[in-house]
Amino acid sequence: MAHTMVSVATGVLCPVIGKLSTLLQMKYNRLKGVDNEILSLKDELSSMNALLLKLEDIDDLDIQVKEWRDQIRELSYDIEDRVDYFMYQVDGDKMAHQIIKLKARVDMASERRKRYNFDETLSSSIGVVPIDPRLPALYAEKENLVGIDTPRVELIRFLTEGEDKLLQKLQVVSIVGLGGLGKTTLARQVYEKIGGQFDCQAFVSVSQKPDIRKIFKNILINITELDYGAIDAWDEERLINKLREFLNDKRIFGSEDQCPAYLKDIYIDILRRCGGLPLAIISLASLLANKPRTKEQWGRYRNSICSATENVPSVSNMQRILSLSYNDLPHYLKTCLLYLSTFPEDVLIWRDPLIRRWIAEGFITTQGEGGRTLEEVGECYFNELINRSMIQPEEIQYDGQAHACRMHDMILDLIISKSVVENFIISFSHNYLLGCQDKVIRRLSLDCRERDVILPATMALSSARSLVVYGSTEHIPLISAFHVLRTVAIESNDKLKNCYLRDIRRLFQLKYLRLSEVSISELPEQIGELQELQTLELQRTSIKELPKSIVRLKNLVFLVADGITLPEGIGNMKALQKLVGVKVDISTPVDCLRELGGLNDLRRLYIIWCVSDAYPDKKTYTDSFISCIDELCTFKLRYLQVGCDVTNDSSLDFMLDSWE
Repeated sequence: MAHTMVSVATGVLCPVIGKLSTLLQMKYNRLKGVDNEILSLKDELSSMNALLLKLEDIDDLDIQVKEWRDQIRELSYDIEDRVDYFMYQVDGDKMAHQIIKLKARVDMASERRKRYNFDETLSSSIGVVPIDPRLPALYAEKENLVGIDTPRVELIRFLTEGEDKLLQKLQVVSIVGLGGLGKTTLARQVYEKIGGQFDCQAFVSVSQKPDIRKIFKNILINITELDYGAIDAWDEERLINKLREFLNDKRIFGSEDQCPAYLKDIYIDILRRCGGLPLAIISLASLLANKPRTKEQWGRYRNSICSATENVPSVSNMQRILSLSYNDLPHYLKTCLLYLSTFPEDVLIWRDPLIRRWIAEGFITTQGEGGRTLEEVGECYFNELINRSMIQPEEIQYDGQAHACRMHDMILDLIISKSVVENFIISFSHNYLLGCQDKVIRRLSLDCRERDVILPATMALSSARSLVVYGSTEHIPLISAFHVLRTVAIESNDKLKNCYLRDIRRLFQLKYLRLSEVSISELPEQIGELQELQTLELQRTSIKELPKSIVRLKNLVFLVADGITLPEGIGNMKALQKLVGVKVDISTPVDCLRELGGLNDLRRLYIIWCVSDAYPDKKTYTDSFISCIDELCTFKLRYLQVGCDVTNDSSLDFMLDSWE
């Protein structure tokens, strides 16, 4: 899934490699002198991309390797920005000069890779087999556990007190939660408490990369008198048959070491810093068990535990523990999850706008997805994050699908921290800023809900690709400060003025524009020049009519609004897949409805019908609209919603009549 995607692991190397291939195919006359440089640049970046993907799977990288990795990712952004600008301006002389300069930077990075033997370092790191971080949870002493009594009692009650204890049947109880919350520890404690009540009992730990034969062997050893040597050579089929045979006649329905007084304050502080997470507590206890019981030694480890949001040179022990679930994610989900750090704390995150942002950022590809659209692939990503308990489902509809989500505070802290370390997103709020010192800003998020945020005047924004602003502020950076913006989302800002967008034509790479709950009443005519724009979302604004130039947006896929007039010339927007919240009234030319019926890629349509039943020429409108819908249904239309404005005596009875 990573062939053409933007990734936190590789930056934009994948898209850059594809664009360099495009440059070679375009064969601009003025580029003939640098064809070899472009080809060499592409090949070198492909090699670096493969190495960066391998580095993503290694937790503790050498500091030199980290520095090199970060430089390559930043370089990939610079290369893409220059290639995009060239393809926009078609200036061969300047591009040839830039290609030579970029090639020199890549050659220097390649030389550093060879000089410091990064590939050898990588090979030695891959050879280390990590210990499953959940293993210590299996052997935790119950006296050392914090906050486990209540869930243990509840789980035991659920397992042993059925509606009819005499007829109690087999039960399966799933313990679901984020990595590090203590699921394994809780299961072990319940097993030790009530396991003896059952004729058969086994406790088996399944690792993240399970060995099925080993699992079956461990179950057999637990429930039978067989020894390991007797069954060690058995294959899976024989193990399964033996289990079935044995279970056929069955119905399966510490040491009390006290903490020394002189360490009590320290261990209480350690527990506090662990946030009550059993896995964190157990892992740190295992570390301290092999250390001298001195205040100096324990104090040193206590001080090494930092908050998940602190800006530190390397990932702390605490973060590594909390990162268990994150590290298990595939590359594409890690990138999508980290992007959620652009959203402020406690904000309800709606699924569809989020997916459209992922698309605009280049996080989603349909390669190998069996013909599904980018939006459908994005829905799969969203649901997978829910299934992995990385986000919490909200707004669950009749179809059982979550249409929104929230972030657990602990996970939000984690991804903010990782976003800073990876220079993925820089976040500002009223009381703090994260990680902007000495870094090129690639994505910028401003939370002005509680207090205005004023950025330092010296902050360079020319390389920022994403701007997200929540809350009212008059201090949003001017559009002229940005050169390569791909996404802009401004929400809940009643101080935003129409003039803010007057320079929007500068954003030639803009793919996503969202204005929600803002005081803007019109869009500039220049918006029609944004030929890369894929998504336009206008919700709870004062905008009632789009500029005439809007129909020049040949690549617009999603147009989402809440009461704008259907634009004249809509038939030119052939790429539209979703058209939501446009109204049809007597000012709408009938030809617009005929043009609407020709959008053969449209999949979702929501129309607000505002033609009064008393209007003399109503039948012309209704006939044209029914014909439009019939035409769309022969194409790809999957979802149709039609509302009506009851304030002007309009109704939808004509649609019922047409279906009789």
